[in-house]
Amino acid sequence: SCLFLFLVLSFLYVIFRIYMLPLEFLKQYPDTVLITLMVIFNVVILIINEILKKVEERIKINRQKYLKVLFGTRLGMWSPK
Repeated sequence: SCLFLFLVLSFLYVIFRIYMLPLEFLKQYPDTVLITLMVIFNVVILIINEILKKVEERIKINRQKYLKVLFGTRLGMWSPK
């Protein structure tokens, strides 16, 4: 999906920018524990986002089925709602 592609491209951009920095600036960057936590939280957010998209898609499909049944019948077409 687009979010995963954006996440990968952002990660590659950050790696490239860090690689281009002089060595004296690299000492100021956070340690590996913080970087690991950042990656883990990004993956968790990505997974939650994908799950929510699937749930919203299922809700939309069920709503469309309901509306098709409601307005597809003769009573539904002529009801005064």
